[in-house]
Amino acid sequence: MFGSAAIDCLILVFAFVLGVCLGSFLNVVVTRRPAGESMGGRSKCRSCGHQIRLRDNIPVISWLALGGKCRDCKAPISWRYPAIELTTGLIFVAIGAVLLAL
Repeated sequence: MFGSAAIDCLILVFAFVLGVCLGSFLNVVVTRRPAGESMGGRSKCRSCGHQIRLRDNIPVISWLALGGKCRDCKAPISWRYPAIELTTGLIFVAIGAVLLAL
């Protein structure tokens, strides 16, 4: 659509980042809503209750960097979190690619 492969690539990267961020929010909704918890406030470890540091709350990257474990108590963090984030990111990339091809 824009004619430049570099711009198209940047648009797809932006779509992916936006998608993983939305996926991260979807994880919050899926986890907190059934438990009757507030949608606001900082994320915390489901095992030890420590607040998740900002640097440990980057979609997908933090899960990989921490080896899928809480920094504080070393309890495992479900693979579901990065899976939802990645899936949402890839869906956004697919939609972006289709829109760019129009």
